Amino acid sequence: MLVELGDFYGGERRKLLVRLAVPGIATLGLATVAEITLTCFATQSLTTYTAALPITVNVVPGNEAAGRIPDPVVRAERLLQDVQDAKRQASDALIEGDVDRAMHLLTSSALTVKEAISWAPNCDELAREAEELGLYAARARSDTNRVSKTMRASWHTSNRKRGRTNE
Repeated sequence: MLVELGDFYGGERRKLLVRLAVPGIATLGLATVAEITLTCFATQSLTTYTAALPITVNVVPGNEAAGRIPDPVVRAERLLQDVQDAKRQASDALIEGDVDRAMHLLTSSALTVKEAISWAPNCDELAREAEELGLYAARARSDTNRVSKTMRASWHTSNRKRGRTNE
């Protein structure tokens, strides 16, 4: 699969959230489940650089795996991506005239985000998302077209800026 990350600028960092389906692995210990190859082109020197990064997992017995706690930073990042997806789906539902489906997506996402505020490291960002989802839900029945367009714009902007930081 090829994913273009767009232009990078000096000092910029990006987060990349990848969801992988990992098959059952029979042997214990480190196992490589994927490899990410990054290729970039430096315009000043007209040089192409490539780096390969193995993605590994530590396979442990089932009873040991059951006690592991998922990384809260990764969980919160995935939740924020799920919220953006819910906005897009709710926007699509409003365009199709399915206000009830849009309301369900918005209210259930808002509830999930509010529950995550207690454990997530980026609780301020989650609180803003919960507030935004609540506003969309409150206006979805009375101003369907505008809410749909606003959610689509929010989804687009959030996905383009998500994971970018400047040092």
